[in-house]
Amino acid sequence: MVKKITDQSIFINIIFKLFFIFYYAHFAYASEKPTCFKEFSVAFYDTGFYYIQSKNEGINKYIFHELSKRSGCKIYEYTAPRARIWKDLKSGKLDFGTNAIISKERESFAYFSSYTKIKNYALVRKELKDKTLEGFIKNESAVFGVIRGYLHGSQKLDDFVDKMRKLNRIEESVTQEQLYMKLNKNHVQGIFAPYGNYKRYPKELTGFKKEVVLTDWNSDEKILNSNIMFSKKVFSKEEFNKWDNIIKSIVKDGTLKKFFLKYFTEKEIKKYYLLPD
Repeated sequence: MVKKITDQSIFINIIFKLFFIFYYAHFAYASEKPTCFKEFSVAFYDTGFYYIQSKNEGINKYIFHELSKRSGCKIYEYTAPRARIWKDLKSGKLDFGTNAIISKERESFAYFSSYTKIKNYALVRKELKDKTLEGFIKNESAVFGVIRGYLHGSQKLDDFVDKMRKLNRIEESVTQEQLYMKLNKNHVQGIFAPYGNYKRYPKELTGFKKEVVLTDWNSDEKILNSNIMFSKKVFSKEEFNKWDNIIKSIVKDGTLKKFFLKYFTEKEIKKYYLLPD
């Protein structure tokens, strides 16, 4: 009888311990969730397969649906030009931005959470005799196209753009479609193109790939992290860390890769370093 009571006591004691373990584990998890102190906002801009404005879909949209689901917070989505997004993040009018390269200026007004990789290739007209960066500069009739407000994240490429700007040989566009259209019509003779953009936009332009060559002007520099930005006017460092942990979990558990596989093959993801290591 004594043994039976003792066994029951041990069993009950184990049950209580398990209950408290699960209770506190749940409490700890809940406490790590971001505080939903308002309806947040994110602005997308049309870029490659990250956001396809005409279809209102893309990797970034899937990511923010997942962020909303895992955080329990509402996130309002809209589209805006890239330059306007950076301005609104700085003022605190906007909470999140996407596909951002880190710079000293941006670090003054935003936190960064890495979620993908980016490498800018050069896409130049096939008829150019010298398709190198140096050759493009020497060709006085060659004009280079860029997106307004775009930071390439490479000292070499940004120095090239600065030099071309001083030579009055930079043509700015607001959207990727405009940029590719100008290259297709030979209004500009070169642009920078992350692989995803190169894969998407030429399909919309008849005969485009026959007129251009994809080349690497930046083989000596490392692949860059592309980040989700958090306005420092809105988020404390503590709150940012909670969101950052969710983003890391989306990357780590393979959810992000599933989003990429909607648009890229396994081979492309590896070859063009699209995902974090």
